Order: sequence, then structure tokens, then C-alpha cells
Amino acid sequence: MLDVLPEGIWSNPELRWLDPFCKSGVFLREIASRLLDSLAEWEPDHVKRREHIYRNMLFGCSITEMTGHIARRSLYYSRDASGTHSVVKFDSDQGNLPFVPAEHRFVKGRCDVCGAPEDLERGGGRENYAYAFIHDAFPTKEMDGMSFDVIVGNPPYQIDSEGNTRTMPIYQKFVEQAIRLNPRHLVMITPSRWFAGGLGLDHFRATMVADRHIAKMVDNPKLFDCFPGVEIKGGVSYFLWSRDHDGDCEFSTRIDGEITSTLVRDLRDGEGVLLRQNEAIPVLKKIRAKGDPSVAHRISSQAPFELRSNFTGSKKKPDADAVKLYIRGRGGLGSALRTAEGAGDGGLVQGLHSEGGRWPRSHPGDGSRHARRGRSALGLHDDLPRRRKLGNAGGRGELRRLP
Repeated sequence: MLDVLPEGIWSNPELRWLDPFCKSGVFLREIASRLLDSLAEWEPDHVKRREHIYRNMLFGCSITEMTGHIARRSLYYSRDASGTHSVVKFDSDQGNLPFVPAEHRFVKGRCDVCGAPEDLERGGGRENYAYAFIHDAFPTKEMDGMSFDVIVGNPPYQIDSEGNTRTMPIYQKFVEQAIRLNPRHLVMITPSRWFAGGLGLDHFRATMVADRHIAKMVDNPKLFDCFPGVEIKGGVSYFLWSRDHDGDCEFSTRIDGEITSTLVRDLRDGEGVLLRQNEAIPVLKKIRAKGDPSVAHRISSQAPFELRSNFTGSKKKPDADAVKLYIRGRGGLGSALRTAEGAGDGGLVQGLHSEGGRWPRSHPGDGSRHARRGRSALGLHDDLPRRRKLGNAGGRGELRRLP
């Protein structure tokens, strides 16, 4: 990640570096290592050089009290920055890397800053995950007037919501807050799911795609590529935001640790959608050159015709004028569930269309996930009597009426 920064930045002893959401302290430790090497010509004395870097150039804020201990031990070689074992002895035991407590601002059971549920505030000195950087607690009042030139880090990605059955993204709030500080450079790594929007990320995506200060972006679409053993669906990406940059973005794809594709391009080319594959850009330009109208107004990926696929309905029998809903099966090229034409008793018809593929052996009466999707589409309840299963369509396609 640090390699995307301009090379000349490492030889400037006047810059202030900030990791506002420290976990292990790895970013500040690596930055310190690079600065110690790059500033050797500026200050040949190693002890004096180290003293200047640690006291005047490196700053952080831990996300919890425990990560504060871990990060200081990583950076200062001691969790007590004022102790005898600290590589630089500060007056405060937290040095330049404190944990700053913050409070949620609850409105109707939810924090209006991060969306956290009220039950996260458990009292008794326990962690409440009100991150100081986005809850106006860091930078602290004592740091008023202090500007940061380079902000680097890996923010928290999500927070539990809705009884821990659903998680909501939170990393975009850290990116937005960091940009508001207006540093010279900002480098962050986040999940790439914001490319597609949704879950409150639509505005963030639109803002990022339109931001001409994004100089570089490296996309890692493969699971476990950046964080072995940690499954982050959709992969992760990191970017360089530079205050003085105003132009196209150098967009790269990184797979198995190797850059496989790089193209300097305008992120706005996707008309609000961040195109992940550089190879898609020339294809898109050729299509646009033909002047054909877009099909975007005819397609809805989430709620076609304003009917969601998880619609449960409220009646055991479809009305006479019920709308037919066709659902594409997961086990093959296509399948359909619909109400039987002219069936006065609400009987069901399963239509199978196949080109030699295997089809899920299910119908609206059994308990498979394919059947559940069928029941939802038809507005049926789970107490529908069990009926016989349909077998493989044999590559020809069948239409059967269930009794």
C-alpha cells in the first residue's frame, strides 16, 4: 500500500503522518522503518533521527484500548511509551498513539453517526465501538491547529446491526472523514463492495467515482489475496487520494500478489458504475460509438417491476388476476414457476426448460432453497401440503401439473 505514495515523500522531515484507526500498529511501524532509512542523509545521527521521527512525525489513534496496547508495543516496543523499554521516552504512557474514548449519539435506538444499535453501549468500562475518528473525539482538542500531511490506514469495515443478523458497512465514514481533513495524501484499504453500491453505499460510490483527486487505485478481487484466512466477499482495494492531483486514475488489478492490468482512465466512464475490469473500457467505448440506446431503464437488478424476489405474500391461493413470476433456477440455465392457466383450484404448474443441464429436484411443497424461492414468488405459505418431486428434465424440457 505504501508503495503507491510518491517517492519524494519519504525524504521530507517536516511531514506529519497519521493512522487514525490503529489496530496492530503495522502501518506506523513500516512508515518509521522507511523514514529511518530515507532521512539518513538529512540527519546522520541515528538516535537523533529516530527521536525526531517518533516525536514529531508519527501519530495515531487506536480503535480500542486493547489495540492501543498492541500498537504501542509494535511501534515503541513497549505499551508504556513513558517506560524505560520504549524506544523513545515520552512524558505520557500513550505517547503519540492514544486510545481516545468516544460516545455514540443514539436517536431512536441507533447511533446517528455510525448506525450502531444501542445495546453496544454496555457500560462498566466495556468497549462500545464508538470510534473516536468519526465521533468527533479525535483529533483531540489539544491537537487543534495541527494538520496531517499523510493519512494511512485500514479502517473498521462493518458494525453489527438488526440484532446481529445483518452487518452494515462503516468504512466509508472513515474515508469521508479523512478526506475532510484535507491531507496532502490519503491511502486506505477497504472492501471493494462499494463498487456495486447498496447498503447505504450508493452516495459514497457516486462521490468516489466523481472524485478527480483519486490518483491510483489497486483492486484485489480474489478472496484471501490480501488477508489470508479472512473471507471478504468481493475482495478489497486500496487507493491513493492526493490533494494536488486533478485528473484520471491509474487503475490496477492485482491477483496473487502480481499486477495483471493497469490503465489510466476516468472512473466516470461507467456513468455512475465503477467498471472493475480495465478490459471493459474499450468494449464500452465501441458500444457507445454505435449510438444505440441503453437498456439500463429496462433492467432492475434488485427489484424488477418493483417486485422483490423474497416477496412472501399473504394468501394461500393466488388471485385470478395474479401476476406470473418466473424465477431462474440456480441449478441450470432456467426454470419457471407459475400459476396454472385456467386452474380454478389454484393448482400449480412447474415448467422446466433445459439444454441438457441438471435441475434442482424440488417443487413448491418441499423444503429446498429452490422450492422456497418458488413459494415466495407465488405468495404461498410454508404450510402447503407436500407434493411429489419433479425429476431431471432429461434435456428436453417438461411441463407438469401438480395435483
